[in-house]
Amino acid sequence: MENEKKTGDKYSKLAGNTLIFAISSFSSKLLTLIVQPFLTYAMAEISDLGLSKILSQYANLLIPFVSMGMSNAIIRFGLDKGNSEKQVFTNGLLTILGGFGILVLCWPVTQFLPDMAQYGLLIYIYVLMSCLRTLCTQFVRSRQWNKLVAVDGVLCTVATMAFYVLYLVGFKWDANGYLLAIISGDLTSVLFLLFTGKLWNYVELKGINKKLWRQMLNFSLPMIPAQISFWIINASDLFFVREMCEGLDGRTGNAWSGLLSTGYFLPTILTTLGLIFYDAWQLSAVTEEEGRARFFTKIFRTYSSVLFCCAAGIIWLCRPVMHVMKSNYYYAWHFVPFLVLASTCSCFNQFMNSVYVVTKKSQRSMVTMMAGAISNCIMNYFFIKLWGPVGATYASFLGLALVFTLRAVDARRMIGMRVHPARVLANAAVLVFEAFVLLAEPPLYGLWTGLITLVIILYNFAGVWAMARGLLPRLLGEAMTLPEAAAPALPGTALWVGMDELPLAIPTEKASTDAVNPPQLSAREREKAEKEALRDLLIFARENRIETLYWQVAGEEDHDRLQTLCRAAGGTPAVWAAVTSGEPLPQWRTPPAGVVLQGAGLTAQEIQTRLAGLVESGLPLALQCDATLTGEEFAGMVWQNGLVRLLPVLPETAGKSYAAMAENWQNTDAEVTPVITRLQSGVTGSQLFYNGRNEKTAGFVLGNYPEIAADTAARGLLLSYTDAALTEPLTAVSLEYAKELHIGYPAQNATITTAKVFIMGTSDPDQPLTMDGEPVERTGENGCFGVEAKLYYGKNYFVFRNGDKTLTLNLRRTDAGGDGTTSTLTSRFPTGDAAVWAGQELTFRCVAPSGSKVTAVINGQTVTMQQAVATAKNGIAAVYKGVYNVPENLPEGEILDWGPVKYTLTWNGKTKSFDSVGRLYAAGKNTTPAVFADTENVSLLEDYTDDSTILATYHLGARIPMVSCFQYNGTIFYEVAGGYIVNGRATVADTPATETALGKASSVTAGRLTTITLPCGSYPAATMSREGDTLTLYMENTLLPEDAEGITAPMIKDARWEQAEGGVKLRMTVEAEHYWGYDLQYNEQGDLIMSLKQPPRLSNTPGKPLEGITVMVDPGHGNHDCGAYGAAGEYGPTESELNLAVSLALRDRLQQMGATVIMTRTTDDRSTSKITLDERVRMAVDAKPDFFLSVHHNSTALTKNVKADWMVSYYCEDWSESYAANLSAAVNGANGRPTDGEEWGYYYVTRLGFCPAVLFEVGFIPNPQQYEDCADWEVICETASGLAEGLLRSVPG
Repeated sequence: MENEKKTGDKYSKLAGNTLIFAISSFSSKLLTLIVQPFLTYAMAEISDLGLSKILSQYANLLIPFVSMGMSNAIIRFGLDKGNSEKQVFTNGLLTILGGFGILVLCWPVTQFLPDMAQYGLLIYIYVLMSCLRTLCTQFVRSRQWNKLVAVDGVLCTVATMAFYVLYLVGFKWDANGYLLAIISGDLTSVLFLLFTGKLWNYVELKGINKKLWRQMLNFSLPMIPAQISFWIINASDLFFVREMCEGLDGRTGNAWSGLLSTGYFLPTILTTLGLIFYDAWQLSAVTEEEGRARFFTKIFRTYSSVLFCCAAGIIWLCRPVMHVMKSNYYYAWHFVPFLVLASTCSCFNQFMNSVYVVTKKSQRSMVTMMAGAISNCIMNYFFIKLWGPVGATYASFLGLALVFTLRAVDARRMIGMRVHPARVLANAAVLVFEAFVLLAEPPLYGLWTGLITLVIILYNFAGVWAMARGLLPRLLGEAMTLPEAAAPALPGTALWVGMDELPLAIPTEKASTDAVNPPQLSAREREKAEKEALRDLLIFARENRIETLYWQVAGEEDHDRLQTLCRAAGGTPAVWAAVTSGEPLPQWRTPPAGVVLQGAGLTAQEIQTRLAGLVESGLPLALQCDATLTGEEFAGMVWQNGLVRLLPVLPETAGKSYAAMAENWQNTDAEVTPVITRLQSGVTGSQLFYNGRNEKTAGFVLGNYPEIAADTAARGLLLSYTDAALTEPLTAVSLEYAKELHIGYPAQNATITTAKVFIMGTSDPDQPLTMDGEPVERTGENGCFGVEAKLYYGKNYFVFRNGDKTLTLNLRRTDAGGDGTTSTLTSRFPTGDAAVWAGQELTFRCVAPSGSKVTAVINGQTVTMQQAVATAKNGIAAVYKGVYNVPENLPEGEILDWGPVKYTLTWNGKTKSFDSVGRLYAAGKNTTPAVFADTENVSLLEDYTDDSTILATYHLGARIPMVSCFQYNGTIFYEVAGGYIVNGRATVADTPATETALGKASSVTAGRLTTITLPCGSYPAATMSREGDTLTLYMENTLLPEDAEGITAPMIKDARWEQAEGGVKLRMTVEAEHYWGYDLQYNEQGDLIMSLKQPPRLSNTPGKPLEGITVMVDPGHGNHDCGAYGAAGEYGPTESELNLAVSLALRDRLQQMGATVIMTRTTDDRSTSKITLDERVRMAVDAKPDFFLSVHHNSTALTKNVKADWMVSYYCEDWSESYAANLSAAVNGANGRPTDGEEWGYYYVTRLGFCPAVLFEVGFIPNPQQYEDCADWEVICETASGLAEGLLRSVPG
């Protein structure tokens, strides 16, 4: 349960793990507490104890080198899903054996170290056994065999203690016996884990995963310096004291080391507490990913409170407790106060190290520990000189405090964790004061230190109580605990579920993928798993704000489970018993909120019989039944039995048939909440949207728990229909059309050039309709019609009769081409802004009457144009050609504006003047003109005769170096490097193209949008493309930057500049799961602005799955642009009005789902100018929504009977294809209309790089039947419901 993790279960999981590891770790650390007093009596001299500690620290120094830091890697990579546990264990084993082999080779060198000649062999064996035990225990922890860990801890403790007694008391082997006891205990642990965990099964020498091994070493090796640094901070004081205090107060250096090590006796209580917690914490730290910063912050506050209280208490009681030692060791109490403070910091540092573990940044662990180690060595030297042996404890405390400070800063930076420094400093200051009070030994020192301890406890009471509250229920076995409901339940929501639908958590050691032989649980294990599953169910209900829980009762065990649910829920949610028979109900100690009879599949008579037996329960009654079960007998049964709720199971139908069925449910007084057994794409949403909008039901029952528990999108979609009643009534446009005789198309007295025409109109559906005496079939229900008619040249008359009304339609048919003559000048070059080059021979054209005289003036020079081809007679439209030689001496580096070309036509004795539509620009000598992108989405075409051959897209403001310019079929084209650009979206820039030099890039991330500024000031031509996980920015005519510094974004793994033909390329490797889209723009200074967007995610807010997601809805056409006409023509809603109606219904639906919706228009006024395509795209560019949807209705050539009735979902960019497919599938389910699915379509509004964009054609409105359908508000809402569901399915995750 993902949501459960975020609301409290992860804290319970941590508490449970802490208890398990406490059994293991406390028992082993208990050995330390018992053995230290024991050693003071077992060792003959204090110096013998000091030597033993020195030797064990020699071994501890060698362990990181032999294990290569693998202990942390084993648990980190072992917990990662996807890593083979066999490969993890094998890699760890081989690493340790290899490290020990290297240590053996170093034997001659180690003999020069102090004490190694005498004790070297035992130290080597100590190192090997310690490494092997750590490997086994860490691996077992990574498998989360927590109980096995606990047993091992107890066993190792008992064994080691027994060996201490044998070797030290029995054989009196002193230092040798001390080392042998530890070696024997570790060997016992290794053998136990090896055989009980069958660890040999995890050794896989064939096919070693070298990649994983490298990853583990990359993670663990940087920790070696950190471990060495930790050794220096915690153990070097023994060596400093041994060497610097030799002979002080008549004691040897080994004796002082023995006293100092004895001083660690009481601080070990703190480290024991810390290790118990950390063993459990490292599992939660790695596996709990959601809300990590808050989780870490909250746990640290509680953990630190407990440590501060324990530290204060130990300092207060240290002097009397130290009397348990042999009397000549009592002086060791002087070392305790600041060693307690040092241990507190050590526990904090261990906690902070988990930040490096979860972020896999072990290098920082090394850096912080090295800083502490270096400072510790320096302080040890000076402090021991100043204050003697006790100065070493000051150095340990300050060194570890420095490490904690550095790690706290890192934790804030890496995961956002807060340690609340003021609170930590206040506690530390009071503890330091208490330590100095004790060391000063004033009168009544016990009273003063006791009062200080009380202050610490009172200050930290809240944190201590929080930990106790989490642990006590586990210890005492209390009833099920649940997190509080975060918000009130959503009215009318319910969940229908039984035990067979709840997943049981299988213990790790019994987990199996064998479907034939599933794991067998003991009765106790099953009881525990079922209770946890019931708890998960209630948490799910609370998190998703479910109001009612219907629990299926099939047997006696289900009654017990029902009682568990009723007690734990406490009314939130309200738990009902769902029974199958009418047998008397048991006397429940905690009665449910009501009883519902499972009546699906039963007849009315069978239901009546069973209800009669339930009435006596005195509890509210409800009935679950088939949706088709209606009629007077059924209504009477509901009334007779006093049913308060009716739960019909939703059928597999939508639309009008479903609406008729829902009407029957209204004949009872019971509250109706239909049951959803499975989510049918589009259909279920359409049903629920209808129910909510028309207030036909009081809510709904989710009977598909396994589906919605696993599918966030499905859950969010269904719960969002609780707000369906908030749909606004349609007021912006009217869907009405007169049900009387009108011709919508063609217009009266229209001229038609085709042999047939499709006549559309409206009529009175209750009266017969004829055309020229023949009946006209009306496929719809509301009088709209369409009929195919043959046309003859000249005048045509069609007489329509509808009841007592008659209408005559007059049409005229002519040829489309005419006689081919003309009297004017057309296709005048340039038809759009064009460019010429110095020294160029320009051949240009226009169309004029053959036999006429045509001249053109360019740059003040008159050119007489010649007719290209002779015609049969004068006056026929003919092509005229002219040649103009552009001067070679035009100013270098300038673009000259020669204005329009001025034409003169002399024909039939008359002379007329014309200007070209476009202006002519001349590029000076050695000057390259530029194409200026004066709109968004300027296409670079591979073939200028085919506008679908798109190679790349330029953006508003780009200046693209031009190679040539020409006019083809009346259109100006600009040739640039690699393709062609058509005039209309771009023009000629008034300044020449220049070479671009980039400055230092900068990146800013706000929310999910990262903006990268590439300073250049020249509006360079730039395009973007993506292939796989590589995003490539190509900048033409640009110098290669030195590096990609400053180009950073959450989705970019690396970025690099490369030289490319004609410019440079920035190649960015992106993480696909973190990338959503891009945009390129220019600021006022001409700098390139690259925007990269992270994907949206489904929200976990109940009923608001699209919360945080922005959608732009574009009702196509609009205002003065009516788009296509339907059967009613101007007498009914046009395409633009239908587009708006669907879009407004969709807006409401999306807002109910939590989305932020931006509309390109919300009104339709035919007297207002239309919104251009470029304006729509600019709105999208400025808003950068997460999704874009343009809503349209289709049309076709009206030359024959229109039968087209399908929808189609158009996309242009590859990343929009799945979005288009989801929309098509969901709408098909919602309104039942046929669909052509998703199709590639070159539409201006679908070519957005920063989000998926689709143009959706809802239906063909020239089809009379579909026109009526498209103008029906209920069908419009069904369509909107489908569109919203399709969009939801397109959100990642």
